[in-house]
Amino acid sequence: MNLWKQFRKNIIWLFLGLSFLGLNIFLATNRSIIGDETAHLSASHSYQDNDGLNQEHPTLLKTLSSLSLRTFTSYVKSDSADQWQRGIEYLTQTPDDIGYILLVARSPYILFNFLLLPLLFYFSRIRKILSDKVAIILGFIYTFS
Repeated sequence: MNLWKQFRKNIIWLFLGLSFLGLNIFLATNRSIIGDETAHLSASHSYQDNDGLNQEHPTLLKTLSSLSLRTFTSYVKSDSADQWQRGIEYLTQTPDDIGYILLVARSPYILFNFLLLPLLFYFSRIRKILSDKVAIILGFIYTFS
């Protein structure tokens, strides 16, 4: 019986992880540019040239986004110092599909945020710091909010 309970809890964690990835990939592929995403996209792109636009935000995820943009999309040179103008130039001059660029730029954020679920799993199932019920409730709230 105890083995069955453990198996069920592991299946719940697997369900939460796959749901999180599935929902976020679906949303990343089916949503257009949101709010100031053009400025953030250009800031990530500017890290390829060591320009560092929009430095008021933490650079870790922008650097990861820049690496994914550099690896999976075409490079477009822009001399504009305005982050909004640079983002518009990047999106209009690149030969890549805009939806693909957005998915590539959003994927580091999705993967980074996904790491919270294994962290909850670790603290509840392995270290026993959180109770299983609390961690699963937090996982559901995090996944579906």
